[in-house]
Amino acid sequence: MISKHFIAMEIFNKQLTSVDLERQLVLPNHTKTEALPFHGKGDFMIPFTFGHDGVKVEVRCSCRAGRLAFTEGWVEIARNLRLNAGDIVALKREDHDRYKMTVFNKQLTGVDLERQLVLPNHTKTEALPPFHGARDIVIPITFGHDGVEVDVHCSCRLGRLAFTKGWVEIARNLRLNTGDIVALQREDHGRYKMTVRSGTMEIFNKQLTSVDLERQLVLPNHTKTEALPPFHGARDIVIPITFGHDGVEVDVHCSCTAGRLAFTKGWVEIARNLRLNTGDIVALQREDHGRYKMTVRSGSA
Repeated sequence: MISKHFIAMEIFNKQLTSVDLERQLVLPNHTKTEALPFHGKGDFMIPFTFGHDGVKVEVRCSCRAGRLAFTEGWVEIARNLRLNAGDIVALKREDHDRYKMTVFNKQLTGVDLERQLVLPNHTKTEALPPFHGARDIVIPITFGHDGVEVDVHCSCRLGRLAFTKGWVEIARNLRLNTGDIVALQREDHGRYKMTVRSGTMEIFNKQLTSVDLERQLVLPNHTKTEALPPFHGARDIVIPITFGHDGVEVDVHCSCTAGRLAFTKGWVEIARNLRLNTGDIVALQREDHGRYKMTVRSGSA
C-alpha cells in the first residue's frame, strides 16, 4: 500500500518449504532488518494483518546465532492462508508501521504482456470475488501512485484463471516489462490493488571472440529477444546501455539481418572502454524501468 507520506517497503520474499510450514519461518538473507522493530538481541513481537478480513496476529520473531525466524503466531498465519510448499510470501511494512502478508505474485513473461495474465497455481482463489457459476467476473483493481482504478475481467477456462480485458491497460500504464513481478492484494473493505517491482533479467551472455571485438557482437541463439525493445518492422533499433563503475551510457545499434541479431554502432566503444579481450564473458541485463546494463567478467583466451 502506498500513501502520500509513506512508501511501502518490501522487507523480504521467500518461496516456502515444508520445514517453513511445520515449525517456523526462517527469514532469508536479503531481509531488510532495518525495517523490523529489532534492536540487536532477544525476541520481539510484530503485529501482522492478513487475509480478506484483515485478521491481526502477533508474531514472535526470534534471533538465534544471527538468524531471524518467525516462531509463535507464524503457523496460525500459514494455516489460515492455507499456504503450501512452493507458495511465495512477501512481508511489507505499510503506513503507520503496519505489516501485511501477501501471497499472489508472478514474474511476467512476454505472453503475459501481449494478451492476458494467466494467474499462477498458488493464487488464493478464495480471496477473489465469487464466480457463482459464471465464466467471467469483473474485479475493480487500483494501481500506481494515484490509485487509478480499472475494471479487469477474470475468466475461468479449463480450470485456469486469467486476467483478460482491462489487464493490458494496467500493463501499459505501469510500463511493465518481461521479468517484472506483479502482486495482487485484497485490502480493507474488499478492495483490490496491484503492485509491481522490477525484476532483473539476463538477456544473454557470451564469451567473446576476436571477431566480436573487431566489428560487431553477434548475439547468441539463447538471447531472450522478448526482453529487447520491439523492432516494429524496422531493421535496426537503438538500445541505451550503461556499463562500468561510473554508469557510462552509450546508444548501441542492434541490427537484424537474415534473422541474426548483432550489436553494431556503439558496441566497439563499449569494448574499448571496458578493455575487453578475447575470452572475456559479457552479459546484458535489463534492469529497473527497462534500463539495460552490460557487465563483464574476465575469461582465459
